[in-house]
Amino acid sequence: MKQLLNIFCIGASIATILATYGKIQIIRSDHEFETISTKKNKALITFTAPWCTACNAIKKPLEDISQENAFADITFASVDVDKHPQLAYNNSVIGVPTFSYLENGHKKQHDVGIHNSATFKQEIRNTLQKLFKKPDKKSVLLAAFTAKKPSHNSATIQQDTTKSVVPADTQEQSTPTKKSFWDALKDIISWFFKAIKRLIDTIVTPIKK
Repeated sequence: MKQLLNIFCIGASIATILATYGKIQIIRSDHEFETISTKKNKALITFTAPWCTACNAIKKPLEDISQENAFADITFASVDVDKHPQLAYNNSVIGVPTFSYLENGHKKQHDVGIHNSATFKQEIRNTLQKLFKKPDKKSVLLAAFTAKKPSHNSATIQQDTTKSVVPADTQEQSTPTKKSFWDALKDIISWFFKAIKRLIDTIVTPIKK
C-alpha cells in the first residue's frame, strides 16, 4: 500500500511538471508578480483580459514560443487586468494586450497591442532575440572583420567607376582656389574706400585751384 502511494505521488509530481513546463504562468497575486518582476532573470509578462479578442488570439502563439528551446531561459507570465487592476495601473497598462519585457528586475521594453496577427509569433521571437539574446563573440568579430576589409572586386569596381566618370584631360588640372567669404568682404571694403578716396580727390582738387 505504501509503495502504491509513493508511485501515485511520483506520478502526480511528474504530471504537474509536464503540465507546467513551457506553459505561461498565470499570476494570481501581487506577490507572484513581484517574484517574477524583481528576481534576476528574463521575463515576458503579458497583461490581458478575457473580453479582449486579440488577447485570446495570441494565447496559442505565446504558448508555442514559451516551449521553444531558444527561449527556455525566459519566464512567460500573464496578468488578468480585470482581476488585478492595481497591477495594471502600477505598470502603466493603458490597453490590452500589453507586453512587458523585464530583465534583472528592470523593464527593457513596453509594447501595447499587436500589429498583425499573422506575423505576431515571429515579431515576438524577433523582440525576444533582440532584447535577451546576445550574439556570440565569434559572430561579432567576423562581422567587424568583414565590414573593415572590402573585397578585391568591390575595390576594382570603385576604381573603374572613378576613371569612367572623370575625363582624362581634366585629371591633371588643378581645381581653382575659391575665395572665402571674409576674403571677398575685404576686397569689397578695399574697393569701397578707394572709390571714396577718388571721389574726395575729385571734389577737393578744383577747390584748391
